[in-house]
Formats: sequence, C-alpha cells, structure tokens
Amino acid sequence: MIIVKILGGLGNQMFQYAMGRKIAHLHNTTFQFEIEGLLAGEDIRSTFELGIFNIPDTNFVKADELIAFKRKTRFKSTWLNNQLNKWANRKMIVEAGHFHFNEDFIKQSTSNCYIRGLWQSEKYFKDVEDMIRNDFSFKFPMKGNNLELANHLASDTNFVSLHVRRGEFANNPKFNQLIGSCDMSYYAEAMKYIENKLGKVQYVVFSDDIPWVKENLPLKTEAVFVDYNMEKDHYRDMQLMSLCQHHIIANSTFSWWGAWLNPNPDKLVIAPKQWFANINHNTKDLIPDNWMRI
Repeated sequence: MIIVKILGGLGNQMFQYAMGRKIAHLHNTTFQFEIEGLLAGEDIRSTFELGIFNIPDTNFVKADELIAFKRKTRFKSTWLNNQLNKWANRKMIVEAGHFHFNEDFIKQSTSNCYIRGLWQSEKYFKDVEDMIRNDFSFKFPMKGNNLELANHLASDTNFVSLHVRRGEFANNPKFNQLIGSCDMSYYAEAMKYIENKLGKVQYVVFSDDIPWVKENLPLKTEAVFVDYNMEKDHYRDMQLMSLCQHHIIANSTFSWWGAWLNPNPDKLVIAPKQWFANINHNTKDLIPDNWMRI
C-alpha cells in the first residue's frame, strides 16, 4: 500500500497525487490519502480538493495504519525500528528543502511506502503521463457561463489563458515575502513574446482579484475576464485554462496544471523565471523543458 500525505491547495494536491499514483503503479499496489495534517491546519489550505477529478477510488488511510511508519520501537531504538521496517518492506520517503527532481525517491520506493513532499516536477510522473491525464479529467459537466465560454474556446485557436495570482501571495506579509506575485513587467514581456510568435490573440484572464487586474494588467488587445468561479467552483478556472490553446502562467501550481492539462503538443507556455520572491530554491525541474521561462 502507498500512503501519500496531502497538503496545500488544489495544485499542490495534484502534484502529491501524481507522485503517489506513479509509485503505486510502479509497484502494482493500492494507494491511499493521508489528510490529517490538511484537516489540522498544517498549511493555509484545509480542504481535500481532488474529488473533482475522475481519479480511482478515493480512500483515506486510518490513523492506526500510520503508526507503523511513524512510531519508534518500545525500546526507543532507531536501529531496531529500521530493522522492523526493513523486514516489513516498509519505507518512509520524505522530500524536504528542495524542489529539483531526484530519481532516488522513485528508486527507494517499495510496495509499502508513506510519502511526504511537494514533488513539483513532471519528471516524477512523465512516464505515466497518459494515466495522470486520464485521472485528472474533470468529473462534473460544465454549465452556465463556464459551458458558454468552453464552447467559445473550442471555436477558435487564438485563445491564451493568462493567470494573475494574488490572494495571500500579495496580501499576506509572510507569503508575500517568501513567494510574492509576478509583477506586471513579467506579463508585459510574456504578452509581447506571445504576440510576436502568434500574431493577434485573445487573452482569457483568470485571477482571484479581477478588479485589481483590470486596473493594472498592461493589455493592448481584447480580453475575456473570468470573474464568476468563486470558492467551491474555483477549480473551473483551471478547467477553462486547459481548454485554451496557449498559456501565460503565474508562479502558481494552479495555473501550472491549467497549462499542463492542455494536451496540445504545439502549445506555447510562458512561465516566470523567478518562481519564489526571496528563496533561492533550485526550480529548474519545476517547469517542463518545452515551456518558455521569462
């Protein structure tokens, strides 16, 4: 059995799912979610969001099933605990302090693993890409404004999704200092690159602060502003992003997945070169090789 710890918002949960699914597939075993930390408020998000997808049966691990991975032996012996884990083919795999792809995490895995990390690189699941795309097909049909826009996006090939992430990235001092929001010079340069490559385009703009974006985004062409998917429906923004032909993403796993889920092999995706504001993480594997960083 593979147990994967789920934390963060929808985009983070998708990366964690993809890693757990890959390892479960590799070892031909079952796969369960651990959401204790999510519900306990270990991160700013506290809702399990993966139920919007056609993923295999959603099973949540019971607390007593985690004890074997987390406990020490009654003799408080690390050596004895390691021997018991080795005998049971049991492994805890923890990614901490870095963002680059490390194949050793895959090689170290067994059919009885607890995995905890962010796993923010498609290289962890690139070889099972078709399976992940199938799992991340959206479960519920669109209706109303979303269906109308989806039909419109299917009628032409010049739509470019553009995501501006603000929220806590811009307004919470802690997150603003650590992660921050992409500045408008990034979007200006990204739009210039897109228009030089594609000619006339139409932008479909997504944001958690559309009024601010309307005042500050340096648009020189026509745009559609998506401002009606709130709270429980916010995932529809990701779904609509995936229906656009090309993408300008923010430093956000939400729009990362919106672009990745677009199956168009000829898509242009522009991503920010600097993903974090003031953290010197190695993010070279976060952005797929065929995307453009600005």
